[in-house]
Amino acid sequence: MFRAGASSMPALPGPSPSVIGLIDLTLVTKGLNEIKDRNALLNGRAAAYQKQLDEISGKLIALNEEIKLLPDGSKERRAKVFEGLELEQNAKAKQQILRKTIELEAGEILADMYKRVTDTAAKVAAKDGYSLVLLDDRSVSLPKDAPDEEINRAIFAKRVIYAAESVDLTPRIITEMNNEYGAPAPRAGAAAPAASGGK
Repeated sequence: MFRAGASSMPALPGPSPSVIGLIDLTLVTKGLNEIKDRNALLNGRAAAYQKQLDEISGKLIALNEEIKLLPDGSKERRAKVFEGLELEQNAKAKQQILRKTIELEAGEILADMYKRVTDTAAKVAAKDGYSLVLLDDRSVSLPKDAPDEEINRAIFAKRVIYAAESVDLTPRIITEMNNEYGAPAPRAGAAAPAASGGK
């Protein structure tokens, strides 16, 4: 017989505790070899673009020197002035185009790296049992000598107040991604490993 207050059913286990990991994205981007290499290439293109602008600037300087030697009111001087104005406008337009090009390429690098970080974080989380991975903003300091509204915004924008170092996945993510980036590419035409076992 059943007695009041007694139960013959075993107690159900409670939910397993969540395992949380943190990633400092700033440190990750500083530690990734691929970003360093891609930024080096981008800086090389930026230097080439700057060389183009410097050449235009040199032409403008030389043209202004020519204008100084021409008589006031002469057709030749007027033509050179118009030539200089056109060259200056072209230089400004080219500068804007090149700057925008560099900014877009830099944004592409960051977006690509962010996706790779999230993919790597997902792999690590699945392998090691992490149920949640967050961006670690503990290294972000509050602004100094700022008004209360700005301080308040900075405080409420923070995501992590405290975390033990054991939940920091930043070094692991950097190592995983650098190892993957440095791994040799598979040879073209290489045969896939044969499946083992059978019925």
